[in-house]
Amino acid sequence: VYAAAFAFVVVPMSCLELHEQVTAQVLLSICRFNMVFLMVWTSSDCAGSLNRRSNNDGVPDPSEEDETPIISGGAPLFRPSGMHKMLPIVVFAMIYHNSIPGLAHPVGDKRKLSPIFISTTVFCALAYSLIGIVLGYAFGDSIEQSSNLNWAHCAWEAGPDDGRGSNLVSQLIRLYIVLFPALDVLSAYPLNAITLGDNMLGAYHGRRIHEVENNRWERLPFRLLASVPPIVLAVLVRELGTITDYAGTAGFLLAFAFPALLYIRSRGAAKKRGFSQDTYYSSYASNYILACVLVVFGVGMSIFCGILYVIENNGDE
Repeated sequence: VYAAAFAFVVVPMSCLELHEQVTAQVLLSICRFNMVFLMVWTSSDCAGSLNRRSNNDGVPDPSEEDETPIISGGAPLFRPSGMHKMLPIVVFAMIYHNSIPGLAHPVGDKRKLSPIFISTTVFCALAYSLIGIVLGYAFGDSIEQSSNLNWAHCAWEAGPDDGRGSNLVSQLIRLYIVLFPALDVLSAYPLNAITLGDNMLGAYHGRRIHEVENNRWERLPFRLLASVPPIVLAVLVRELGTITDYAGTAGFLLAFAFPALLYIRSRGAAKKRGFSQDTYYSSYASNYILACVLVVFGVGMSIFCGILYVIENNGDE
């Protein structure tokens, strides 16, 4: 039922162009800022309320109707054994370069693209780091795979002077933190589906792409092919941790190996045709040796993390 409701919203959005959903994307972006602020602001109070609802010996209070998790703080600042889980998630969280052409299209003044994407990258890095450090410190090893779910069990004893105003406001904050990430996917999913669908359209038509790229009916089958199958597969795999593990592993290829391979290929094609190998976008990083290093790193890390996941899953069984 939930998958069908989700598909009812995101599939039509995936068939629209970005400039047709600017208002929704901007509103959800503002909500993301609020989400980061509220999670950081209320994390210690939430962790404290969960501890108060358990006995001193760490056993949940039997009088509570729901299964309240126990907060076991003291998470280590650095744990090498968890690197294979952390790195793919970091890579997956920061991937957006494959969507840059689509995201840049609605921008009127293309000269502003560089500061826009730089500020986006910096903000995302700082926001993710802040959330990871603060929530890791507050909830310790008891943090959920989706950290916002820790707020599903907390119950603040709010008062008029607690900084949040009232129990009603506190409960609204709790519900917002719990529910918003699910709603936020409504904006992120179409962005990825549009990018994948347009890439498949270009791969299918090849040099004819400029003849059909503005034809909505030509784009529609590829947008549907990009947006529908993942929802069907999501019904079969429901563990968020499993999804982010394997998606993040593939992210090493998307973020490091494939862009470097494209650079090597385009450099070779330019040399073969007698064109300059340097472009307007060339920089100190436009280096053949560095590109080869990135390919080896991306492929190696993808294989390394994939093997560890398989070993870990077989061990759990």
